[in-house]
Amino acid sequence: MSSSLTPDQIEKYGSRLLGQKLWPVLPHHWQQNRAVRKLAQDGSSAATRAMALAVVCQSLDDEVMRQNLITALKFMREAQQLQEIAEIAWHSSSEKLSEHLFSLIKEADYLPPKPAVIRVAVALACGWPERLANDGPEVVHELLAAWQGVSNRESAEAALLSLKETSARDALCKEWFNSQSKYSGLLKLIKQLYHLPRENPQLRVAVALACGWPERLANDGPEVGQALHDVWENSLFPDAAMAAIRALRAPGAIDALCRRWMETGDAGDSLASLLDGAGHAPSSLSDRALFWLLIGQIQRYEELDLDGTLLAQAQAAASANVRKRLASVAASAGRTEWLGVMQQCKPIDQFDTNEWSTTVQVLERAGDPQAIWQWALKASPMHAHALLKTLPSGTPQPADITEMALLLQSLAKQLPVVPDGHYHLADLCTQTLSGHSCAVWSIAWSPDGR
Repeated sequence: MSSSLTPDQIEKYGSRLLGQKLWPVLPHHWQQNRAVRKLAQDGSSAATRAMALAVVCQSLDDEVMRQNLITALKFMREAQQLQEIAEIAWHSSSEKLSEHLFSLIKEADYLPPKPAVIRVAVALACGWPERLANDGPEVVHELLAAWQGVSNRESAEAALLSLKETSARDALCKEWFNSQSKYSGLLKLIKQLYHLPRENPQLRVAVALACGWPERLANDGPEVGQALHDVWENSLFPDAAMAAIRALRAPGAIDALCRRWMETGDAGDSLASLLDGAGHAPSSLSDRALFWLLIGQIQRYEELDLDGTLLAQAQAAASANVRKRLASVAASAGRTEWLGVMQQCKPIDQFDTNEWSTTVQVLERAGDPQAIWQWALKASPMHAHALLKTLPSGTPQPADITEMALLLQSLAKQLPVVPDGHYHLADLCTQTLSGHSCAVWSIAWSPDGR
């Protein structure tokens, strides 16, 4: 609103109300009364601020003068005037004196729209906590600060419990999650609200488990399944997490949880036992076959994957870590299906050292001499050597063995004994041959060494 006084005049009259710039020859009481009249007649935002500041600064000569000033402020009913009064009341260090200004605001039935800190202060001071019910997350921090105080704690708690906006309730949960030790008793309020955040899966899971609501996660999606895995890995709320995992019903969440375990878990660990006990398994047949094989449910795997087709599908789509774990399981259990799957995924001449090492372990564990001979015939001499070494002493040669196989056995026996994985080291290389474009499986030295 426009002002009839200049900024210098407003500053002069405001200073006199504060006991400053008073003429020594004139009565102070008269000068301050005149300042009140001039500022009240002006009614501008700056004039209102000067008058409100005088109320809380204890600078007037007597209480009668203070009441005159308060009476003058009662006529300040425009929004900007009331906003100025509210800000001065909030900034005041004197709670008793600021009550005079808050009473004016209450009489005018004015609640500042912003900023949030002043809006909350006015609502609580005027006894209007319910008028914040439809506010957003911007008021939550201010309400919590008041709730931790002394003077407005009950009113702040009433305001928190009256919050209706989802975003405000989510912000309340987030404040608890980020500063659990700071806000003692806040979880109790969240329980009374019975609110579970939806947008942030990690926050949703943490609140559900901390409040003892694991069943409320039962029909959630894959993001919650992943969040439950993280909570389990970090040993947060272990009993509630166990109950939540058991209660899962949504296929997406179960799939996500099982996949995370397949990436990082081990057969027989606590999560594997929990998933198995709850009857959880991936919905995809190929993932389920892989899951049961990794978890150690060999019979279930065999009943589901009769010809290894599902295992081949899972292997093709699996991450490097899962393929590594699958190779380890195949090696320890002697699962020859893995060999067939590997042949479908890549040609034998592209097997790396680790894959050949697993092949040897699988065949040794399976104990099938015929299969060992068949793979030895496909392998290079150094890997054939490792395979033939797994045959027990005195194992008869297959009846259909060829001269080529006998030669391979002879060559394999002539190879030096070198630890696994060291065949390609440079210090074992005696000569390098060049000029060939395809894989070389054998060489024959001419008499002149060329």
